[in-house]
Amino acid sequence: MPFIMGSNSTNVRKPSPLDPWPLPGAAESRAPALMLAAWTAFVVMASLEGVFARLESEAYIGLAAFVLAFMLGASCIDADAAALSRRMKRPLALALVLDILVIGASVAGAMQPGSGRAFPGAFVMLVVVPVAFVLHAEALRRPRLRKAPGASPGARPAAT
Repeated sequence: MPFIMGSNSTNVRKPSPLDPWPLPGAAESRAPALMLAAWTAFVVMASLEGVFARLESEAYIGLAAFVLAFMLGASCIDADAAALSRRMKRPLALALVLDILVIGASVAGAMQPGSGRAFPGAFVMLVVVPVAFVLHAEALRRPRLRKAPGASPGARPAAT
C-alpha cells in the first residue's frame, strides 16, 4: 500500500508570533504613524499659539534634541516604527525633499529674526528635521547606498 503524505505535515506550518526568527518588515500596528500625525498636529497648534516662543532658548534646544534622539531611538528599537520607514520605497528622495524644506525655512528664518520658534520654524525643528534624520538613517541602512565589499577595480591591472 503506497504511503500518501497528508497536508498536516510538521514540516510545513504558518508563522507564529512566538517564532524565534524575525518576522517580515511589515508594520502590524499603525501606532507609529498615528503618533507622528498627533505630534505634528500638536507642534502646529502649539506654535500657532506661541507656546514655543515663550520657552527659554535652552529649553527649546533641549526639546528639539530630545525629539531628535527619541525618533532616532524609536526607529532603531521599536519594530513597528522601524517598519514604517522600511516600507518606503525611496527614503533618500523624501529625505532630500525634507532637507530642501529645512534649507528654505532657514533662509526664510534668517530674513525674519525670531521666527525659529514660531509656526514654520518650530514645525521644521520639531517635526521635519527628526523625520529627515530617520529617513537618512534608513537610506544608509539599505545596502545599495553602501560600497560593495571586495577589491577595487584598480587593485588588479587590466589584461592587455
